[in-house]
Amino acid sequence: MSKSIICGGVNQQRRHERGFSLLEVLIVIAVVAIGASFATMGIASARASMRLTGATREFGEYLEKARLDAIRRRDTTGTARVEILDNTSYRVTMDFDSDGTVDAPRTITLPDGVTFNNATPQTISFNLRGRTIQTLTAPGSAAISNQTVSFTFVGASVNTPANVTLTGSGDVTYSGAFVPTNPEVAALNIGAGAGAGAGAGAGAGAGGGSAPSDGGSGDPATDPSADQPPTDPPSDGGSGDPATDPTPTPTPTPTPTPTPSPTPSPTPVGTCQTSPPPSASFTRGAGSGTITLNYENASATTITATYSGNDITGISPASRTISGSGSVTFTVYYNSGNGGGTVTFSAASCGGSKTVAVTIN
Repeated sequence: MSKSIICGGVNQQRRHERGFSLLEVLIVIAVVAIGASFATMGIASARASMRLTGATREFGEYLEKARLDAIRRRDTTGTARVEILDNTSYRVTMDFDSDGTVDAPRTITLPDGVTFNNATPQTISFNLRGRTIQTLTAPGSAAISNQTVSFTFVGASVNTPANVTLTGSGDVTYSGAFVPTNPEVAALNIGAGAGAGAGAGAGAGAGGGSAPSDGGSGDPATDPSADQPPTDPPSDGGSGDPATDPTPTPTPTPTPTPTPSPTPSPTPVGTCQTSPPPSASFTRGAGSGTITLNYENASATTITATYSGNDITGISPASRTISGSGSVTFTVYYNSGNGGGTVTFSAASCGGSKTVAVTIN
């Protein structure tokens, strides 16, 4: 009876400890494999799309740079150019370091999986106005000026191709979402129809970014009116002829009135003062004693010393001339009496009279 109870408990415990079945494991593995395959395909497609976008933007950048180089150097020989070599590479010739001299050509190879769609060897070059002057569709073929050409890029695992279109006026446009975001490209992109844009990049003779409205070709070698000066009359009503219009007299610039500098206020000088002690006590039998008088801010001031009293017999010096700040000593002579007296120091411009009481002990 006890054995059956023990065996039943063991079997019940084993039923609670069951693991995953083989079928469950296979289902989990299949779900993970399917998810990983979709993720791998998505990553591969995204990378292929990025390679296609990067190649398209880079090609458009080089077209813009070659055009800007031709404008900056006022190139009339078409040395700034981009040449399509085959389906996977192209060559760029221009002044890369902006030193005024055309550098050695650079061959650019497209990324893996990106190609030109049925590209044939051709050359695109620019004149000093940024317009195309040579668009050779095949080696040895005739040059065609102001020709609009389009370049199609295809990428492996990418369904939609990318296009770069170059108009005869030198404007570069992109198809779809392949719009340059590089700040350097934004600065170089002179834009469709921006007549003042190309002129700003090339100086006074750079012209505009679109074909001229008068029907000319834009090539200074074949269109004599391209470099003619403007014929609009001046805004001041003159005829525009320097032989008949007098030179305007310049308006004189008024001379500015100088601002007077304020006169600094003089630093006030302190008041002259004398400071004798209020009293002096001398020893009987000594015959003389001294009184020290302090003074401040004196200026060639004369101090006179006088005395009174039966016991004081004299004072020396009777007067002193003082300047600045300091002190002066007067000697008082007296007899052996028990009285005393007073000594008065007078200076009209230095605090008036000051009296010192003298006692003899």
